[in-house]
Amino acid sequence: MTSMETASAESQRLSGPTIDMCSWLHPWDRRALEEFREGGVSCVGVTCTTWEGSRETIRKISELYDLVRDNSDIAMLVREPGDVLLAADSNRLGIMLHFQNTSAFDDDIRLVQVFKALGVHVVQLTYNTQNSIGSGCYERVDSGLSEFGRSLVRELNECHVLVDVSHCGDQTTLDAIDASSAPVVVTHANVKRLAPKTRNKTDEICRAIASNGGVIGVATYSSLLPRGAETTLAEFCDLVDGTVELVGVEHVGLGTDYYRGMPPEMVLGWCTGRWSRSVPAHMDLVDQGWNGEIAPFPSWFTSPRDTPNVSRALAGRGYSTSDVSAIMGGNWLRVLGEVLAS
Repeated sequence: MTSMETASAESQRLSGPTIDMCSWLHPWDRRALEEFREGGVSCVGVTCTTWEGSRETIRKISELYDLVRDNSDIAMLVREPGDVLLAADSNRLGIMLHFQNTSAFDDDIRLVQVFKALGVHVVQLTYNTQNSIGSGCYERVDSGLSEFGRSLVRELNECHVLVDVSHCGDQTTLDAIDASSAPVVVTHANVKRLAPKTRNKTDEICRAIASNGGVIGVATYSSLLPRGAETTLAEFCDLVDGTVELVGVEHVGLGTDYYRGMPPEMVLGWCTGRWSRSVPAHMDLVDQGWNGEIAPFPSWFTSPRDTPNVSRALAGRGYSTSDVSAIMGGNWLRVLGEVLAS
């Protein structure tokens, strides 16, 4: 049996799809698609914008369309929740378009419906810094959600787009949850008490996410883990355990924040965008002197092919098959169904 067949068989035993709610999927080529399929992943949230405006983002989306078209035997676009199950049943990778910032809207609320029509289903309100919506997690002063931000959250709700607060500041996050009539999610971050990094989330925020019906995507990205790339699989399971104890198993998912293959200038651009010439010293995800080098991932998750390591480890911890299935994808499928199809 091939590795892909083994991963697929394990995914089927989970009695549901495996969903990684956040990955960069780079480079956009067949090899990257195969990595996820070989790991038994049925659907991945693909970042298609950070600092880009509307024109640049449309271009990137069109390139993703090309990728799916040219590899339609192994990939498909997710346009509605049922497509996740269709991807799993047809042994293809479902591609869900994910914004990690709201810059692509060009401060025009009417563009939400346009990008929704293009297949964008998940939108993160801020990316690290202040924008017209609210404060990012690395702002020294978090002013909370702006009036435009509240209007945008309502528009996202009305257009059935999932609101993501992974990179938002604490007050902005709480304001977004208060303003939203639908579940709000963290697609890729960990509990700050268990992994003390600025971008990780406080207990208060995690409980608020759960109370609103949302999900927290536990990340394998080393800069968000307790001991970086040295974090063991057992320690990662401790992190999952702590998250489950805090919010309940029905509010925990997977959002690896996996990336590879980017040139240093592209990675550096995530932290500087167009607003800075260098990475601010208080951004604790990188060391001073960092020039965009890709952070190593832990040995048990060096690529999406290693996704089954997580489900096996959770099962080894004593999680039931249904609970493992919920964490690996079922909880994401539930919230997508509630928001996208509502």
